[in-house]
Amino acid sequence: MNEEEIELGKTYRCHPIGFIEDVEGEVVSKMTNTAVLRIETCNPTDQLQLEEKAKMVVARYSSFIS
Repeated sequence: MNEEEIELGKTYRCHPIGFIEDVEGEVVSKMTNTAVLRIETCNPTDQLQLEEKAKMVVARYSSFIS
């Protein structure tokens, strides 16, 4: 997906930077090539990583799954 297709406040599935599996979360901020998401669900293998990041992650637009 590209920046124009991503809407603030909507929930998307993506593969954030530094994570093993995909996550699902709400877009809270958009930047030039990435977005910040508040994670709602993630794979148990990434749970510790998610807690360390206070449930906020950065993902490239190209990692969003439509």
